[in-house]
Amino acid sequence: MKEQDLLLVALTIALGDPEIAEALLKAFSKGEVETTELIELLDMSPADVRRILYRLHDLNLAFQIVRKGEEGERLVFWVLNKKIAPSFVEKRLERTKKVLEEEIKVEEGGEYYVCAADPSHIKISFEEAAFGPESGFLCPVCGASLIPVDREKAVEKIKEAIRLIDVLLKEMKHD
Repeated sequence: MKEQDLLLVALTIALGDPEIAEALLKAFSKGEVETTELIELLDMSPADVRRILYRLHDLNLAFQIVRKGEEGERLVFWVLNKKIAPSFVEKRLERTKKVLEEEIKVEEGGEYYVCAADPSHIKISFEEAAFGPESGFLCPVCGASLIPVDREKAVEKIKEAIRLIDVLLKEMKHD
């Protein structure tokens, strides 16, 4: 995987927004960038830009350089830490894989129900569906019936995600 691709993945993971990650990568293409320049390039409020930069700083994906301007003013420049991106992405993928492996155990160990009208409303255990405060196998969000989750299908989807993570990790180790 190319350095730019890994950096884009790292920024997307860190910020949760691929559009902002791509805009940042483009803004940093020339190296260090002053905070005020980033505010203009990203067309965001100063507070939002600083929040993003400090988030990246906390994750060691960016660092700042402070210089004095010609008139003695404080100028803050930011630089992306390109060297940390591969290990950042690798650690996040490993962590996600562990969470997914635990999710397989949960799925295999119980019976779950989802809303028949919109499965994104809720996913609850048999005990909650039958005996909980919203019992009667009805969705507490919309009142529709709850239907059992196909455990085999759910587990297979999780295993497919794990296989994809394994492929990515293998590819990263060979680059």
